[in-house]
Amino acid sequence: AAVAQELPRVPCNGTRFVSLLGSLTRQASANPFDVIHRLVAVTGGEGYFMPAPFFADSLEDREVLMAQRSLRQVMDLAAKATLCLVGIGELGPEAHLRETGMVTPAEYAELEASGAVGELLGQFIDRFGDPVDAEVCRRAVAMPLQALAGKEVVAIAGGPAKAAAIDAVLRGRVITGLITDESTARRLAAVREPGLGPVRTPTRAKVA
Repeated sequence: AAVAQELPRVPCNGTRFVSLLGSLTRQASANPFDVIHRLVAVTGGEGYFMPAPFFADSLEDREVLMAQRSLRQVMDLAAKATLCLVGIGELGPEAHLRETGMVTPAEYAELEASGAVGELLGQFIDRFGDPVDAEVCRRAVAMPLQALAGKEVVAIAGGPAKAAAIDAVLRGRVITGLITDESTARRLAAVREPGLGPVRTPTRAKVA
């Protein structure tokens, strides 16, 4: 949201912006629809958002949503994206998903018990970068992580609270680029826990 807000007017007629996750959330500050709308406003491009919640209430509800033609069309368009910009969520006490109520206390407890330390597109991973087995992950209405293979995927994330989550995402070898702040970059470079294996060095990285 901050990236979209700070983006100056740059004419990009013909460019299409599409959300990679469900755009209906409980708080406007976390609403992907607003991000897409802002990008369209400053570029003159076309915008598409997923007309569904970030997390479905049940697995059955997700199946119903995914069967909708309007959602399938956006999913198909997202699969054609040449550049994917993503955020990285953490599981600390001030985690965004927790503060906004998108993940309930019971779901949060299950994620902690499963060893989750980070989140990417509503899919939670452990410190090794592997997906965890938690029911809430299967209810995410978003682009599957495996569908990002072969794409340019740039993550924008920073802050001490997100260091472990960013490290896990790097180990998962999903992203090809990382934009972060200097203190977080130094922390990531300094912390190498034995036995976790190597991280992926993004082909493109920027430290602000």
